[in-house]
Amino acid sequence: MKQIIYFYTMEYFKNSGFILRMAIAVGYCLLALFLFLHPEVLTFLSKEMSFAFGGVILIYGLFRAYRAYAMFKEEQDAIQ
Repeated sequence: MKQIIYFYTMEYFKNSGFILRMAIAVGYCLLALFLFLHPEVLTFLSKEMSFAFGGVILIYGLFRAYRAYAMFKEEQDAIQ
């Protein structure tokens, strides 16, 4: 009998905290991408400052993704 592996049996998706942290990190990265593509949205900043702000948000989003993965690995190591 062939065993069907559903996506919810994958280790990354069993941890709802990991999913939430990664979703927030992806949201920050998407916001930074939006600011890179449309710097005129932030009317109170110059174009250069808008790019710089987008860069800071992108770095923060990548940091959040790294921390989410590191916390997930720590939890997995604690379980084993």
